[in-house]
Amino acid sequence: MKYNINRRKLLVTSALSVLTPVVASNMSVAATPQTSKSDRSWDETFDVVVIGSGGAGLTAAVTAAEKGAKVLVLEKNSFVGGNTIVSGGAFNAVIPEDAKKAGVQDSEQLFFENTMEAGGYRGNSWLRSSLKM
Repeated sequence: MKYNINRRKLLVTSALSVLTPVVASNMSVAATPQTSKSDRSWDETFDVVVIGSGGAGLTAAVTAAEKGAKVLVLEKNSFVGGNTIVSGGAFNAVIPEDAKKAGVQDSEQLFFENTMEAGGYRGNSWLRSSLKM
């Protein structure tokens, strides 16, 4: 049998397989809309309601569940992943040792400057002072 899987599907599936046992007892996921108003039941209470099952939403849900909260994750799609599922899987990081080996310049200051420029300088540069750099 031949399987068609790409990196994105593998990452999402792997993440879900790791997360599911950790939070299953404290977390519910609602991805499928109810078929009619009479089928709806609103008799359950949750400590935390997370809107969206992308990387940030699932991280928030897992963290809350690990702290003992009863969590509900709401997702508009019929699958989990949100915008994270359509990302290229890349992220920016400062790794001076790797940059040096590659013969390119890299530093936390350069990272900060590039990030601010890429965001049209709309970020709050004063937040940087709270980070250890």
